[in-house]
Amino acid sequence: MASRHQMTREQKRYLLQYIEEHPELQSGKFTQNFTFKKAQSMWKELSTVLNSMPGAQNDWEKWRKTWHDMKNSAKAKGAAIKKHRSQTGGGPPTKEDLNVEDEKILNILSVLHQ
Repeated sequence: MASRHQMTREQKRYLLQYIEEHPELQSGKFTQNFTFKKAQSMWKELSTVLNSMPGAQNDWEKWRKTWHDMKNSAKAKGAAIKKHRSQTGGGPPTKEDLNVEDEKILNILSVLHQ
């Protein structure tokens, strides 16, 4: 059984699927039509589902922070890989590897910035 702080693969997959289906949550930017209250409601809805699964149990704010941390980590890995590839001579392979979730996050973010 996972600890209270350890997110399972199933929770991670669901979180990414939900974020992908709700692009307004991806950036966290508010508009006239997408208010903080609306975002909070969506995060609460998502946290109810995530907390019903085995694994981490968090309030909506911690799940939102989890998304931000995952997003920042994937972006940092992607940037490190891109920097490594642009160096002359290639050098040793980079230690940074994108996992399936990182790739999905970067795909979500690339769609957001098109």
